[in-house]
Amino acid sequence: MPDNLFDEYRIINTFESIKAGIVRRKYVNTDDVDRLCQIITNGWASVDFDMYYPKDYDVEIHIIAVLKNKEQQDIIINFWNEIDYQYKVLNDTEILLWKTKDE
Repeated sequence: MPDNLFDEYRIINTFESIKAGIVRRKYVNTDDVDRLCQIITNGWASVDFDMYYPKDYDVEIHIIAVLKNKEQQDIIINFWNEIDYQYKVLNDTEILLWKTKDE
């Protein structure tokens, strides 16, 4: 039994479980991005990540993940490559993520 809620959360939410959900529903939920960032930055309510909807894009299709740490950015980019969804690095901290697969 995990000592704290975060350890328990990490057992339930793994890269593989999040990936399986995305593959099953063929869509990335905002919650998926949030959970991925929590795993990557190792916590809740972390100042190390943020996300928001881009003004110039469709909110149904895009979300921006904000990660200050380059290694953490690489992790989310690798995850997006694994699920074969598009992304675009906007600047040093922001990555535009596609929530649907571009057929």
